[in-house]
Amino acid sequence: MDIELFLSNYNSSNIATGTTTGSTINISKPQPKIKVKLVVESGGSTYEKSLESTNDLLKPLIIKLNNKIKKYEESLNKKNFVTPNKQSSSSMNLLQKSSTVNLSSPSLSQIGLAHHASLKNLQITTSPDVQPAVPSNPIVFGISLDSLIAKEKSMELRIPTFVSNILNTLFLHSLGVEGLFRISGSQMEIQNRRGIVNLGDYSTSRDDNPHVLTVLLKQFLRDLPEPICTNGLYDLFLAASGMFFFFFSHNNYQKQQQQKQQKQKQQQQKQQKQKQQQQKKTTTTVAYNNNQINFQQCKDNGFEVLKKLINNNLPVNNRNLLQHLIHFLRFVAMNQTVNLMGPSNLSRVFGPNLFWKKETGPLDIQILQSTSEKVNFITEQMILHYDSIFEEPLQTTSPAILSNTPSINCNSATFPTGNFGGKKLVIHSKLLGHNKSIQWMALCGDSSRVWSLDSHGMARIWDSQNQQFIKEVEVVDQNKGGGGGGAVYQMISTTVNNTIWTATSQRLAIWDIDGGLIGEIPGESYSLCESQNKEIWVGGPQVLNIYSLDGIPSMAASPSSIENGGEPLKPIGTNLFMKGIIILAMCKVGQNRIWGCSSEKTLYVWDTKTKETIHQCEIQEKRPKRMACIEIDDTEYIWIGGDEGSIQIFNSKTFKLEHKILNQGWDKIFHIASINREIWIGFWDTTVRVFPGDPKNKDILIDYKGYHSDVVSSIIEVPNSKGGDPYIWFGSYDKSISIVTIKEDTSKSWNFTNIKKNFNRPIRQGFSSRG
Repeated sequence: MDIELFLSNYNSSNIATGTTTGSTINISKPQPKIKVKLVVESGGSTYEKSLESTNDLLKPLIIKLNNKIKKYEESLNKKNFVTPNKQSSSSMNLLQKSSTVNLSSPSLSQIGLAHHASLKNLQITTSPDVQPAVPSNPIVFGISLDSLIAKEKSMELRIPTFVSNILNTLFLHSLGVEGLFRISGSQMEIQNRRGIVNLGDYSTSRDDNPHVLTVLLKQFLRDLPEPICTNGLYDLFLAASGMFFFFFSHNNYQKQQQQKQQKQKQQQQKQQKQKQQQQKKTTTTVAYNNNQINFQQCKDNGFEVLKKLINNNLPVNNRNLLQHLIHFLRFVAMNQTVNLMGPSNLSRVFGPNLFWKKETGPLDIQILQSTSEKVNFITEQMILHYDSIFEEPLQTTSPAILSNTPSINCNSATFPTGNFGGKKLVIHSKLLGHNKSIQWMALCGDSSRVWSLDSHGMARIWDSQNQQFIKEVEVVDQNKGGGGGGAVYQMISTTVNNTIWTATSQRLAIWDIDGGLIGEIPGESYSLCESQNKEIWVGGPQVLNIYSLDGIPSMAASPSSIENGGEPLKPIGTNLFMKGIIILAMCKVGQNRIWGCSSEKTLYVWDTKTKETIHQCEIQEKRPKRMACIEIDDTEYIWIGGDEGSIQIFNSKTFKLEHKILNQGWDKIFHIASINREIWIGFWDTTVRVFPGDPKNKDILIDYKGYHSDVVSSIIEVPNSKGGDPYIWFGSYDKSISIVTIKEDTSKSWNFTNIKKNFNRPIRQGFSSRG
């Protein structure tokens, strides 16, 4: 029952029983006792306090509390009730009368608008963000960024360990999760995890619900006493956003005008006078209120103001945290085809947590919407133009994704050790889309495409320069063999006719770089190698097949010719029979040699001109299935590895074993690649180790991990067509591809030796079977 009913009943009974008129006194009856309770429900628990006395004693308290509650409710109604604008109804939401609004399925615009409605004042929450109570003595939530970093004594780290762990876990395991940062986790799970964090447990793992971690990260940002952008710089950030918004609004207007003019132009005669008028209409400087406005200058000034605000005005800790967050959001946006969270969507759900300001008066809905749009817009521009806006490199020794520098343990702050000539690896992109473990990658002969092939037989084609997905190709028919599909053994590209060759348990297939099937040879093939004589050597069951590239086209037949009865090419090769032997790996050496390893632990050397075996010897390796050749001082060395984890290095001139590196606890070898003058090897322990190509230097240059949560199974080098640093692509069993560049390390934290930028010679990568 309502409290107003009680007060009404009390007043009427008081008039009847306890009034004084003139000289007549009415003696009232003894009043019954009443009880007043204050009840608070939070996190499934109930807290209460009660008072018990007579009506007369408690009536003033009841009236006072009732009046305060009504005034507070009216105040909240004025702040929370929003009238939708007819022109922008799609980006507005109607806030209810209560102080907490729950939307079961909010749109991205609703989330952005509701969050921005003074997160500190109104305490408006939506389903993606739950606000459990903050403990009385918080360790992480609700304290200033400077205090938190000082308390952790991590001045080198410069960002909270809690944030660092969340970003690394999300980077390794959750970049492909649909609706990342938009979908919420369980309210109870969020409350429990928040309490655990405030007790000092910052650990995260691959088993954590990513939506819980993203909500905790946003709550941490909202609970800061001052936003990352700071109260003093908030208006300046909005001003910079306004410059951007003015430019892009003008551009959109221009596009609409140009389309309209194009239609008019098609209907009218093409006269010189009309062409001149058209040029005047499409110029980038237009008349507005009798003033000349240069819209390009507005855009440039917006960038300049934003860069100065971030790099010169933001406090150091705020700038570092903002840069780490935007840096991570770039990787999320790169995979928007998988997670459905592009820069625009991310800005709507994340921007209001970066830029907000405490308001003291009632909020106008039009101002609120305009401010929200600017906040979202400036966040989107930071994600899109990260490299242009942030001038300084990330100042941290935290894990790979945060520091741009791979570390030995993705949850430690340890620098990798070694010497790499003043160079460091900088993470550039991380690509998702494969549903199974990546087995092989190949760079096309013209360096324009990269193919990646997974264990399910699906190949994805990427643009090698902008790292954009182009097409998916089915290499293995998984419906064959009773539904069991087939196994993937190897994939290479040819330098002669720019084709891709795949070896599987079903067939040997030849493809053009855009995924068209050129030819196929039925049957199982294990290993592939391009010779120096325009040939492809194929290791099959007890036989070596050699196919000439001269008669093989670089483009697949048109679909119409296949529909009219045409068939893919079936090349005929020369056979070298190897009784009882399967060649697991091959690589070309020198001007006329191919080296190969067999399943019988035997090393073979063939002359590519005469096709004769000129040398063979036993290898102390159970399954030698990885090979690479590297040239050092006019001598080529062949690196061989396999399931036993040991590495054997042979001299190509003497055929002798120069050096052997024993298994040091890293277990199996999954890939060996020759890049410049170093050998890069992916091991079972998920670590990539870099060795000097010269066997005289037996030290490991660097061992690192952090970009992947599983084995790195393929490594290729991709030249930068713009003339910058080359890209290194890592394919992994965790179904992702990481792309890094080798850059100058001004801190000289770790140095690689003998780096050569020489792309004149072909990239000499070893290939082997998955056997």
